[in-house]
Amino acid sequence: MPRPEELEKYGANLLYNDGPIELMPGVILSGSIPRNNDFEDTGGNFGVEIEGKMHTDNFDDDQALFIMHPDGLIIISGCAHAGMINTIEYARKITGVDKVKAWIGGTHLVNASQDRMRKTIDRLRSYDIETIAVTHCTGFFAAAQIYGELGTRVSKGESGMGYTF
Repeated sequence: MPRPEELEKYGANLLYNDGPIELMPGVILSGSIPRNNDFEDTGGNFGVEIEGKMHTDNFDDDQALFIMHPDGLIIISGCAHAGMINTIEYARKITGVDKVKAWIGGTHLVNASQDRMRKTIDRLRSYDIETIAVTHCTGFFAAAQIYGELGTRVSKGESGMGYTF
């Protein structure tokens, strides 16, 4: 991944945020997502180079997009390194909207333990989300397990797919 200074050299204008930013009415970029439960982690052993040395990358800058739809929140995730449930809970907290209509994006459950999968699925069931489109880093077995438990509201999201709400 290119360093910020390399991107700026080619004309990129980078804006940094730690907290939520409303990009337009009803569309919020989350900022850093708090990790408030004890069963989610980054989903793997990741590293980042800082001043020539490798360090653990906890993805403290993990973010998601929250769209306030009249029928509930639509959450769009990258990899959800902060955790799928942490992301949903944060979206509900900062928007004040309890109903989650859709989750679209990665979950980084590819390496999740069965305990984490059980807790994640139990929480997803309690939210009664209408559309759960899991992508790339969810992994085949985790996606299949979520589908097996929650049925046809779960799908495998792929590049180029469109959703109308």
